[in-house]
Amino acid sequence: MTLTLTLTDQLASGKSMKRLGVNKHSHKIMSYPDGRFLDWRKVASDELLLQRASWLPEVKMALPLREDLVLRVSYRQLVNRVRDLSGMLDAMQHLFEYCELIENDGQIKGIVWEYPWRTDGPSAVITLMTQGGPHDSRSSRQNVRPSPDKPRLRIDQSEALRSKNRGRRDRG
Repeated sequence: MTLTLTLTDQLASGKSMKRLGVNKHSHKIMSYPDGRFLDWRKVASDELLLQRASWLPEVKMALPLREDLVLRVSYRQLVNRVRDLSGMLDAMQHLFEYCELIENDGQIKGIVWEYPWRTDGPSAVITLMTQGGPHDSRSSRQNVRPSPDKPRLRIDQSEALRSKNRGRRDRG
């Protein structure tokens, strides 16, 4: 399965910028993300949930993804300054968990990060592809070469359509 998502705003860098506080019930010291990250997560999660609403029911039912994944990001900087790549990846993976697209960020076994030549369109075009590992009963043939520079949402729903059509053929 391949999911392609877009984020129009600048990616957050630094979910790790946290504040410390004391939990009122357990009296333990806890860390909390700062307000800037929470604001970005709110906007980005709303954007992803709007995209998710247009997906086929079979794709929605397959979420959260539980297989090994490859993450491909085509990232266009909106601000001309040095960015913390590991911080942006961490924030993005946290966003995927928060939106229940993936179960755990440890599933991401491969990452491709590209800086395209495009000067317009969304800040990030993100493709999540299943790897076809021990937790995936489907074969890796369904992985499709993504075209990350397209500034629109593209979801590869071919596997869901194939299984739907397979059921029709079986019935005669």
